[in-house]
Amino acid sequence: MWFSTDKEIITKKKKRNDFLPHELYITPSWDINPLTAINGKATVLSFDMFQRRYPSGRAPRNSKVFMCRRGCNTRTAIFTEEFCWEDIFRGTEDDIHGLVQYLQANTKSTRRQPSGRDESLKEYAVGVDDSSGSEQERAQKKRRKDPPTPHSKKTAATTPTSSRRFKVKRTLQFTPLATRRLSPTQLQSSPFQLARSRLHVASVPTSLPCRENEFSSVYSHLEAAIIDGSGSCIYIAGTPGTGKTATVREVIGRLESCVRSDELDDFIFVEINGMKITDPHQSYSLLWEALKSERVSPVQALDLLELANTMDLPERTLSNKISSRLGLTRITFPGYNHEQLMKIIQSRLEGIPGDLVEPDAVQFASRKVAAVSGDARRALDICRRAVELAEAEAQPVPTTPSHGSHQQGNEDIKTTQRGGRVTIATIRRAINEATTNPIQQYLRSLALGPRLLLFALVARTQKSGTSDATFGDIMDEVQRVLNMASGSLLPATLDTLQASMQMGSGGVRPNRYTVVTEQMCLQTGATDLAGAGIIILESQRAERPCKLRLAVGDEEIKMAFRDDAELRAMGVGL
Repeated sequence: MWFSTDKEIITKKKKRNDFLPHELYITPSWDINPLTAINGKATVLSFDMFQRRYPSGRAPRNSKVFMCRRGCNTRTAIFTEEFCWEDIFRGTEDDIHGLVQYLQANTKSTRRQPSGRDESLKEYAVGVDDSSGSEQERAQKKRRKDPPTPHSKKTAATTPTSSRRFKVKRTLQFTPLATRRLSPTQLQSSPFQLARSRLHVASVPTSLPCRENEFSSVYSHLEAAIIDGSGSCIYIAGTPGTGKTATVREVIGRLESCVRSDELDDFIFVEINGMKITDPHQSYSLLWEALKSERVSPVQALDLLELANTMDLPERTLSNKISSRLGLTRITFPGYNHEQLMKIIQSRLEGIPGDLVEPDAVQFASRKVAAVSGDARRALDICRRAVELAEAEAQPVPTTPSHGSHQQGNEDIKTTQRGGRVTIATIRRAINEATTNPIQQYLRSLALGPRLLLFALVARTQKSGTSDATFGDIMDEVQRVLNMASGSLLPATLDTLQASMQMGSGGVRPNRYTVVTEQMCLQTGATDLAGAGIIILESQRAERPCKLRLAVGDEEIKMAFRDDAELRAMGVGL
């Protein structure tokens, strides 16, 4: 026989409103199941016994204690009267047969008795015929007595219709394409893809290397607190990326598995992220909602500890009296050293074919990160970016024929691949990408003209003491730089520029402003810099009276052009 919950009743209109948590309905349904389908032993109590054992009306989570006070037919939603479970079932085989008979008798659907509907219809039909006949005779007599009234014939108005017949067509039915489903083997078929997925920060490893002592310490404290049923506080501190959150979640997962196997008492885990709440008092509302399933606002305003990665937060915030009452236990997570980082990275790369990452590259990345912060997430991000760079360098030959391969006919094209491995140089490129400012990367990639424009703008603002300068003043500053530059150190473009300044076509000396702006493309460069957000250009037009000013700090310009070889060859320095 099966027990059913309120959600399994098909007829929603006939459901009872007095359904309680942990309440089950005994049903007259039978089924044959193997012994392997049995998950465990459940305890069924009556309503009074359940209230005595759990006065709050709720059993612990993951417990197998229920109450039953009614029987029900889930298909017809017919309930029995309330009974005491201990009276109708005592655990014997005779009680089972008696329970089956009781349910079949009290949950049987009542059927209506056949009524004389046909005879009533016949009598009703005969009566209608007699009354209709008398009414017709009366109407004929009335027509004979009344004289006819003359009236003119009128043609009924008709709506003109065309001879064409309109056929309503059915709406078009579109059949959507089936969703493509990729298997994990196809998604991670490449060793590069497999390495990137394992080196991702969100990837959960099977074990936490180099954090065994911290794991055992947190586990022992929480397990002792749950067994004793007493309050306990643990202060876990450490720099970012040292495995604090991962260790705590792994401990909670192990404890919950013990609860499911009935080795530990049930507990409630509440995770409150201080970075996601705007008001400290919201944490109390979230905690009450998780414990009591009631959403209320906090009555009293209590001070909440600020989120900080400092080792002396309890001493600075909590007094000795409060710390002693809380029973505070401190567990510090130090930063990883290079050996631990190497072990973490190598554990992620185990089982990946191809030997993509060289051991020297792993050691180089680990030493670089350990010397700064010891952040494991930073080391994983750098290695993951290095794998992406190595994958881009591999350049696999496409499997589809290109435009120039039609001469080969139907010959098979074998996919070859250049060796792409993560070396120390690849790790260095990934570190530079992670530490370099994007603004400085953009400034270093500029042509010579825009770089001279920015240098002249910074030099002019430093001389004048104002934050802006006109485009004409910038051109004069560029002209001064070109005149002071040494001819032997200038590139070929500047030699051509000076020659064009000295003599134009026909022996006529050209305008210096025109030569500088056209040859160096300063007007176009100023517009591009304004579009990139480096400078602010008045009216978006690079003309002589228009004003310019920097939209970024001048330190960004100085740092980007500090090691510029071309500007240094011209004798320009900031």
